[in-house]
Amino acid sequence: MNQECERYETYTLKVDSVFAPANNSFIGYINIPLRNVVKAEVLSASISSNIYTGSSNVAYLYAMELDSKFNDRMDVQTTITSFNSNTMATPQTSNIGPNLSGTFSNLNQIRTSLVAIPMEPVNLRTVFTVSNYFPTEVEYIEPIRQIQQLTISLYNERGGLLTVSGPTFLTLRLTCSKPNRCLY
Repeated sequence: MNQECERYETYTLKVDSVFAPANNSFIGYINIPLRNVVKAEVLSASISSNIYTGSSNVAYLYAMELDSKFNDRMDVQTTITSFNSNTMATPQTSNIGPNLSGTFSNLNQIRTSLVAIPMEPVNLRTVFTVSNYFPTEVEYIEPIRQIQQLTISLYNERGGLLTVSGPTFLTLRLTCSKPNRCLY
């Protein structure tokens, strides 16, 4: 019987930093390279970090191979209001554009990150799952031809690498555009 069952193949990838030299930046190698990736989704993340140690209020999860221009972090509009207290003149407000007062390293990685995960202020481990938060899928108009590894980085709210005190565990789902033939 030669009929088409599916138009896509879906792969679930689990990657962790248990044997990596760093828990905030590591590479996971895929056993069988994936071709024609049309969608990526973060299913879960478990990050060992506590904001009381000065780490961050949010963790930006970035995978270099899954970079997409359809993910973006917005800039904040900054206004300055000035007035002279010795006169009764109306205060002057000036719009000066995006807030450039904060220096961001890795700004592009934060902008194109797969997800911004709110960190837990009380727990020593933040657990993110799609069912508890929101969908995190990214679709690619032009398929990614081949992925052999995932270069994972976790960034804090200022663009530096997130301070992580233990292993990081991630589960991702990648969908590939390749017709399957039913074998049953």
